[in-house]
Amino acid sequence: MASEAPNSSVDSDEEPMTEDQIGQLKALSVQINDPYAFSKSLTRGEAAARIKMLEAAIAR
Repeated sequence: MASEAPNSSVDSDEEPMTEDQIGQLKALSVQINDPYAFSKSLTRGEAAARIKMLEAAIAR
């Protein structure tokens, strides 16, 4: 089982996004006034990337 540890973060990136990510994306999409910024079908990895992108856009 120790051999599974290096892949665990990669595997978790493919899982559905967390409740925290859902909340962040909803708030950011409202803040940036873009309802399409939020999608229920994002994976954890996709959600993390989108959150970073939206935060960067807001910071400009």
